[in-house]
Amino acid sequence: MTRNAPSKILFVGALPAECHESDVSRLFDDMPGFESANVIITKNNTQCAGFVTFETIDDAESAILEKANLEYQGKRLILEFAKAKKDKERERGPDRRERSYDRDRGNDRDRGNDRDRGNDRDRNRDRNRERDYDRRDDRRERGGIDPRSMGPYEKRFQQWLKRNSGDTRSPGTVFMHGLPSDATEREIMHIVRPFAGFKALRLLRKGDNDSSYAFADFDTQLIANFVIDVLSDYDFDGRGRGIKAEMSRKRRD
Repeated sequence: MTRNAPSKILFVGALPAECHESDVSRLFDDMPGFESANVIITKNNTQCAGFVTFETIDDAESAILEKANLEYQGKRLILEFAKAKKDKERERGPDRRERSYDRDRGNDRDRGNDRDRGNDRDRNRDRNRERDYDRRDDRRERGGIDPRSMGPYEKRFQQWLKRNSGDTRSPGTVFMHGLPSDATEREIMHIVRPFAGFKALRLLRKGDNDSSYAFADFDTQLIANFVIDVLSDYDFDGRGRGIKAEMSRKRRD
């Protein structure tokens, strides 16, 4: 496990110099809570370093465990929690100009800053409390579902909710049919796992050369209906035909 303190941001090292943000995103966008990925060029322009942000620390920890042996272009990547800014400053230590400046400022400056910081904390606490109330109201209007939990589909989910509604108490199962005969469970899992409320997947085949079909279980029928809407234009085989999906008439265990 990593030496750094747990964080929502993961450091991805040993990436080749030609790596882009989209490449790093594809490595982690199947993980719950994935939000974004950034890439910077390291010294001598010989390697890249990536920083992947998740919604919570728990999501980041799950990604480290799931991707412990992650490789890119045949090379194993370095994956650990990103160092906090305070940790970096502690390792580097203050330079000579900073020490001289702080010494000349004196205690009066420090006491004034303490008062300002206290006032800022009070204002920030009030704003955060109001924002939390607004989020609770939003989740209540959306049947208890936070759009941010939809990961890459957050904005589309917000727009979809303005036009649609559904059962938020009963579980829902999406029936996907007409899938390629060589479709794998990992490929289908990559599609349905980012949706909030995903529970389980079952992939079945009619015959050796026939098409495949799958059942994906979700916490609510509302989410299942949204998944069906997204799958209708999901380019699974590169032909832009979407995935045929509908609500399963009967749950299958």
